[in-house]
Formats: sequence, C-alpha cells, structure tokens
Amino acid sequence: FDNVVRIELVEGVPVFKASNSIQDRVEKLVFKQRQSRINAEEAKELDRYEEIDDYLSFVNRVVRNLIQAGSPGG
Repeated sequence: FDNVVRIELVEGVPVFKASNSIQDRVEKLVFKQRQSRINAEEAKELDRYEEIDDYLSFVNRVVRNLIQAGSPGG
C-alpha cells in the first residue's frame, strides 16, 4: 500500500488524508455498492478503507487537540 495516506497542512495543522488514488477507489466501490454489484472481496476492501478512515479521523482529532492544548490560550 504505497501512497495510501498523505499529509496536508490546514491552517498550520497537519491533517492525515487518504491519497487521491484511495479516494478514487473508495468512490468506485461505493458506486458499485449502490448499484448492488459489489462482490464479497470488494465489500471487505471497502470495510478496510472505512476502518482506515476511522483511524485517520481519530489521529487528526488527537493532533488537533494536542496543538490547541500547546498553543497560548488553548
């Protein structure tokens, strides 16, 4: 899984995001799922991407909170 996650600076805060290729793949799988044409392996793949998204959201919250706690007035 090369290039799965990228880091962007948003208002000086690092934000972890899925790469564009991963986002594209997820969009294709979600579209296929909505069309009721997703197979079991693709459903498992989509579940793994959702888990990764949950972890990235958690990491982003932790990073943001740590930065805010360390800033004056935070």
